[in-house]
Amino acid sequence: MSQKNRLLLTAQYEIAFLTTPAVWEFRKDADDPNEAIFGGRANFKLERRTFDPWRVREEFFSIRSTNHLWLYLERTGLFATALDAFTDLDEWKTLFRALMESNPVKWVQLKGDFAERKLTLVLQTRLPRFEVQWGKSVHRITLTAPSTLAAIVTSIEIDHLRGVEYAFCQREDCDKPYPSRSNKKFCDYDCAHLHTVRRLRAKQRRNRKHEKRDRLSAP
Repeated sequence: MSQKNRLLLTAQYEIAFLTTPAVWEFRKDADDPNEAIFGGRANFKLERRTFDPWRVREEFFSIRSTNHLWLYLERTGLFATALDAFTDLDEWKTLFRALMESNPVKWVQLKGDFAERKLTLVLQTRLPRFEVQWGKSVHRITLTAPSTLAAIVTSIEIDHLRGVEYAFCQREDCDKPYPSRSNKKFCDYDCAHLHTVRRLRAKQRRNRKHEKRDRLSAP
């Protein structure tokens, strides 16, 4: 392994997601966030914010409503610098999951599984601008991601570089990623508890239904 690669793996690093401020508006309003279409335009009169890309990615997977999606876009700015609209939330989630589950070398092989425009944007947003800050004993690598898409993709690449493996929450309406650990099926305690409660209530409803049927069929 070269000296350059050893530095990249051992130096402290941070990813600064510096937003490109934008104003988003509905092009098609819908209760289902997967059917809603948002149009966005950059507005540099607004404050540029800095976010943790991993938190941005985590929240993206948690979006379940059109209003949440709109607030997310308003807060994080342009989703992609070459994209002035956002639609197909679930397809983006599925694409990000595929990126997390496959080696970056093989990402180009995902063509045909997703809209070509989306995968092209992903491949074009790789390798963000970075700078090395040299210190006496500790060096720092800073990577600047200019869009939400770039921040999410960069976080996925860094995780691959670190050897992080992910599982996805098995709660039906969650599916958030989390670092894989043996025998763990849910991203956190709340999801595991809610899943258990739902299963228990479903079982109770089935039992009541069977009891009612038995009473009706009794002589």
